[in-house]
Amino acid sequence: MPSVVRPHLPQRPIWLCRACVRPWPCPVARSTLTVEYSADPVGLHVYLATMLQDAVDDLYRLNPQPGPDPAAMYARFLAWARPRLRLAGSYSPLMAGSAVPERLRWAVDLLKVAPGDQLLEIGCGNGVAVSLVCDRLVDGRITAIDRSPAAIQQAERRNLDHIAAGRAVVRLGALEESELDGQRFDKIFAVNVNLFWTRSPATELTLLRRLLRPTGGLYLCYEPPAATRVAELVKRLPATLAEHGFAATAVTSATTRTASLLCVAGHLTPPDQR
Repeated sequence: MPSVVRPHLPQRPIWLCRACVRPWPCPVARSTLTVEYSADPVGLHVYLATMLQDAVDDLYRLNPQPGPDPAAMYARFLAWARPRLRLAGSYSPLMAGSAVPERLRWAVDLLKVAPGDQLLEIGCGNGVAVSLVCDRLVDGRITAIDRSPAAIQQAERRNLDHIAAGRAVVRLGALEESELDGQRFDKIFAVNVNLFWTRSPATELTLLRRLLRPTGGLYLCYEPPAATRVAELVKRLPATLAEHGFAATAVTSATTRTASLLCVAGHLTPPDQR
């Protein structure tokens, strides 16, 4: 087997990636290992199991009480490999990346996710954006909600390891029924969720104001079907957010297919400035 350069290696005994300082194996390490062991899935499992044992030993010595969580360590080192290895021999990071809609990559990039952020996604669908966000988290967490039971099941399957590690929570239900009061988020976002412009979103925006931290941001992202719809949303959404205590700005872009992209970002307005 040809050798593969792996700069994303673990820093022992803390088991963070030397290159990106995320818990190892980080997303880049996982992709590299999947390619390296594409013809030897058993070998990959043996390698990961060995590294898991070493990590448990090191982390236990650093912090014996309470010690490493077994479920989280299994998810971190082994659970992610099983679904990827079903594509053994044909997997590549580029192929996996091409399956992610450009609007989701663009939206998550706009969030500028910090390792410790607390995020809320409204209408998470099958959980692709949840995965993108979790790849940028270290001790932060994303809570994702959706009305569709089928979508929630897909999101849970897609993010099994992130959920087990505590980086993601996936819930079934509408925003107004989600029982999120008491939580506070740095960033709240939604992609192609139409409730904010097809009717009055007063109830939802009032709730979101309570859920956002004072320095937090609300990001409403869309891939409208036509340029005329972009102009309509740019005119309507910032005004709607302003009516409910947000200072709003609009950002536009386009995909490689020239489809239009729009994000209206809102930040809380101090009471004396409303």
